[in-house]
Amino acid sequence: MLWQSAERYARLRTLVFDSPENVIRDHRSILAAALRRDPAVVADALTSHLERTEEIVLAGYGRVLREEERTHGVEASAGAVDGDSLR
Repeated sequence: MLWQSAERYARLRTLVFDSPENVIRDHRSILAAALRRDPAVVADALTSHLERTEEIVLAGYGRVLREEERTHGVEASAGAVDGDSLR
């Protein structure tokens, strides 16, 4: 179940809200730190990657909700427009 959730957000970031090149850059940074056998840098690179993914997906959903509201007059649920309720 955890893998499926992670896979969902990875696909959203890569295919919908960001570019594969940015994701590859993150993964190369993580791999480089792992090859240097530097656990602190690996942890920082992983944390940055996960936080960036969260920010990008939340911002993407916020844009989608605002666009729906603008084009269809659909009321977005309270707080959802800025991504707060999506966490």
